[in-house]
Parts: sequence; structure tokens; C-alpha cells
Amino acid sequence: MSSVEKRVRDGRTIWRAHYRTPDGKQRNKSFTRKGDAERFLTTVESAKLSGSFADPSLGRLTVGEWSVRWLADQTHLKPSTLERYAGILRKDIDPQWGRVRLADVSHADVQSWVARLAAARSPATVRKVHRVLSLVLTMAVKDGRLARNAATGVNLPRVVTEERQYLTHAEVERLAEACAAPVGQPVSKHRRLSERRREDYRLIVLFFDRARRSGLSPLRPGILSSAPGRIRTCATASGGQCSIP
Repeated sequence: MSSVEKRVRDGRTIWRAHYRTPDGKQRNKSFTRKGDAERFLTTVESAKLSGSFADPSLGRLTVGEWSVRWLADQTHLKPSTLERYAGILRKDIDPQWGRVRLADVSHADVQSWVARLAAARSPATVRKVHRVLSLVLTMAVKDGRLARNAATGVNLPRVVTEERQYLTHAEVERLAEACAAPVGQPVSKHRRLSERRREDYRLIVLFFDRARRSGLSPLRPGILSSAPGRIRTCATASGGQCSIP
């Protein structure tokens, strides 16, 4: 049962709001005006009924302390993703939010922080950094430490995709021939294929095929066979076989 208690100390009147959390723990908060204490209790009871109540005592943990626990629980992530998140926490989030209590993180402060990041970093980077902070706060909401995620609804910089420029077939062929030419010697169309380096084949495949660079790196000279309209990989350095249409 919630109640407001009047207390006078050293000639100063304070109003103490008493209430219980959903799990039955006693909590209280002091106000200088009775009306503020009553409005606070109304908010508390409403949050308890709607299921959005967050215990203020749990929100005293700092973002830095909570993010360490959050990161340790992300065991489902790939090592590379985990390392990237750790770097973002260390370089971008901890300097700004590390010592701030969870309960003190406001939507306006997060928006200002994002705006400052956007002035110095690319839109894509800003979005990645904001996402990590939002994930940290989301876990705090699920754990009952926050009533809502202050990072939700923040205006983020728009990522603009630039139009890609592509080489023509003739330009790719000239580039491949130039890469295959011996240093200090002119490019010749009449050189035998066996005299050319493998870089010309690799460049052509990278430009015109769906093979990834990691899939081309193990290729060795003499292991490609060609046919009209397709390139077939007969073997790779690791012993594997595949066919690229």
C-alpha cells in the first residue's frame, strides 16, 4: 500500500512517498512538496498495473558496469562480432556513458550524443555505435532496471549509397594484361598464355564472376580450364574442386 508521510527536520518539511515494488520490497522517495509525492505514487501504481514498472534502485548501476555484464552474456555472437562490440564499447560508449547511471540516461542526451558523433563519423559508423548502446539499454529494460529504452526513436544520420562506377570489358582486359606484363617490358598480345602471370586470370574472374576473393586466393597457375561462356575451376591449392558458371 502506498502512502505519503510528512516529516519535519531542522525546521524543514519534507514529504516521503512510501510504496512497494511488484515483488514486495519496500521503497521510498522524498519530496519538498506533497503534491509531487502524490503524483509520483500515482505514476508508480500506474506502472505496476501496466507492467512497465522499473525499480529505481536497480537503475543506479552505471552504463559502464552494466555493459560489461551485457557483453559477457552475448555468448551467441560470433567472435568477430563480439570483438567489434567490445571495441565500440571501449572507444565510443564508455567515454561518454561509462560513469552515467542507467536511470540517468535520457532520450535528449542520447540524441545530442548521436549528433556529435555524426559530425565526426560516417553515418554507417554512427548507426553501429548507436545500435550497441541501444542493445545494452534494451537488456536493462528486460531486467526491470529501466522502464524504457532512451535510445529508441533517436534520429540517426541517413546512409547515402553512392552510384557505383564500373569498367567496360575492354578496360578490364587492358588492366589484366598490364598486371600480367613483366616489370619493365611492354604489354604484348602475342605472348603465350603460359608466360603470363596468374594475376590476369584472377582479375578477370573477380570482375566478371561471382567468386569471392577468398575463393580465388588459393588458385595456382595451370589449374583453370576455360570454355565459351564459363570458367571452370579444376582444382585449388587446398585440393578442393568447384565450378563457377
